[in-house]
Amino acid sequence: MELTALRENVIQLVQGSGGRVTVTDEDEDRFSLHIDDAVLACRSHHDAEKFRKQVHILLNRLHKWSVEHGDDIRGSVLVMQEMGFLLICITKQAPISAELDNDLTSLELEIANDSDIKQLPFSGQLLPPLSDDATRGFIPTDRFAWLVFPIEEDRVKRIDKSK
Repeated sequence: MELTALRENVIQLVQGSGGRVTVTDEDEDRFSLHIDDAVLACRSHHDAEKFRKQVHILLNRLHKWSVEHGDDIRGSVLVMQEMGFLLICITKQAPISAELDNDLTSLELEIANDSDIKQLPFSGQLLPPLSDDATRGFIPTDRFAWLVFPIEEDRVKRIDKSK
């Protein structure tokens, strides 16, 4: 087993070196696991944190785009699907303008080429004005979804007042 103290309170775990490691948390609960499992847990935590940061960057970028196009869209929602992320934008009028469609395509290309978030599969979809019930039909209830841009300001205020 190879454990190397790099500096105070830092221990290097080498995958494949065998042995076990005992961890004591802040509540003084102790548990023991194989070094390979500890390395995998650390990798999973690192990957999850990296993913969280990428989603945060993506949400900020989509919010900015949605605000910039607020004259044309009444709302946008980001949905996590099996194959990646889908931005659903509800437009204010039909037919959907070619300019807005081109702007969304440009956004897709920008995200695909952005070194910070290009690892996140992303696409966008423009929908014509829909009733609230029809809009909900496009947002799966069994998936994570983030409201990127308010659907209706007064509706958001009513929701907030009901809490």
